[in-house]
Amino acid sequence: MRDGASRSMKLSGTNAQRLRVQRRCAFLLKGDRSLRRAQLKALFLTGLLLVAVEPSLALPSPDDQPEEVLRTEIITGARSPIDGKPLTASEYAQLQTNLQEPGPSRPQVGRSLEKNLNLLRLRKFIKTFFPFLPVP
Repeated sequence: MRDGASRSMKLSGTNAQRLRVQRRCAFLLKGDRSLRRAQLKALFLTGLLLVAVEPSLALPSPDDQPEEVLRTEIITGARSPIDGKPLTASEYAQLQTNLQEPGPSRPQVGRSLEKNLNLLRLRKFIKTFFPFLPVP
């Protein structure tokens, strides 16, 4: 008899969880049926309101232009890629053609400066293969 009583006193894991949920929701179960019905209606209407309002929040504002319309617009103003100043379409086209023309491949420098640059390049080349040598 005693074992049977102890078995009934022990609750399984799922029963214990159900009991906890029932205790948490006890405020809904208290009172008469009309109060419970009113609480359930209020809960249902709140959920319905949230579901109905959510799609309207996802819509863009009415004054926002669609991307398809923006793609068809012809852009007449631009900015300089060099200094960022505003340019007209003709100035921008002229600047693009000037930038695409090849300039001098090497800048023109003085003879002594070119000699120093070549010595620095030679020093860098030697250091890549012999890093332990003290090259001045």
